[in-house]
Amino acid sequence: MVYPRYSQLFPALKSVRDELENSYFSNQKAVEEKALALYATDKLLR
Repeated sequence: MVYPRYSQLFPALKSVRDELENSYFSNQKAVEEKALALYATDKLLR
């Protein structure tokens, strides 16, 4: 019963999913750089 409705909604869901995924990938480098900076300043981790 759910499948026909899901197949109607999937294109809208896919566009939102893809937009979120692309934003995560584009921000990944900045997040990793921030994590490394925080790691470098934390004396307890060494």
